[in-house]
Amino acid sequence: MWTSYVINLAPNVERMRNSARQLEAQGLPWRRIDAVNGWELSEDEIARVYDARANARRGKYPLVPAEIGCYLSHIEAWRAIAASDQPGGFIFEDDFAANGTLGPVLRALVEDEPRDWDMVKLFPSTPIHASMPAARWGGISASWCPTRCPPA
Repeated sequence: MWTSYVINLAPNVERMRNSARQLEAQGLPWRRIDAVNGWELSEDEIARVYDARANARRGKYPLVPAEIGCYLSHIEAWRAIAASDQPGGFIFEDDFAANGTLGPVLRALVEDEPRDWDMVKLFPSTPIHASMPAARWGGISASWCPTRCPPA
């Protein structure tokens, strides 16, 4: 089973406890990723990682420091996955809420063949998102958004 990486700001101890409790209840291995607090970044640090002009052209609104810190935290999680000996991993922010299908869905993803996806983003069930084909995913139904990443 691939490791689940939980992005968590150190002061948010209760959120980490809740995340750990949910993952452990489903027998999922996990590791904490120390989140970047965007509000503590200097203007120079933000300027090195955030192009406000490019964001104005492509984004819907300017990012606030907390969003920039969150994105940097995801990059740290991606690096942890790349440095691991596993072919993949799962990333959660510490405010997720799992139901009993999380473990089976993640196990189905690990065992998925052919693996014709690079990234799967799980959402709460809403009519907006497509449903996973239940037969392919062991009869488990969940909302999903598969993404094929561009070649590196």
